[in-house]
Amino acid sequence: MRALEAWQSARVGDLTINAAPGQHGVHEVTYVITGGGRSAYFAGDTLLVPELLTLTERYGPIDVALLPINGLRIRMAGNKQVVMNAEEAAELTAALRPKLAVPQHYAFTGGPIGDRFILKSDKDPARFVDAAARLAPTVPVTVISPGEPLTVAP
Repeated sequence: MRALEAWQSARVGDLTINAAPGQHGVHEVTYVITGGGRSAYFAGDTLLVPELLTLTERYGPIDVALLPINGLRIRMAGNKQVVMNAEEAAELTAALRPKLAVPQHYAFTGGPIGDRFILKSDKDPARFVDAAARLAPTVPVTVISPGEPLTVAP
């Protein structure tokens, strides 16, 4: 399946859930969720793929973008990158121009053994904050800790 064939939508009450392409070693699904005149993009743990740069053309303005930033790599696969890094997430932020960008996936862990021998990732959200300030200076960034709620005012 080509990535562009993954575009589909479903309705749940007043929300529309739009499946958008992604890539995480295999084809992945990311989501644009719209409702009540607002929208959120949830990138899951995808790499930056060209189709994502067109989300606003397809769905209009994005209010909140939740973007993975850890650049996860698989050591045993020759350090193959499977998640976008902070710079790539900032590139996507610049293309989407959301009203708010929220980094995520930076606290991911494979456990002590996995982190030391199998996986390699960047756990510092400040790298995204800095890259976003450089590439998308008009987009505010909010870093939240795992489990911390975020309320976005209308």
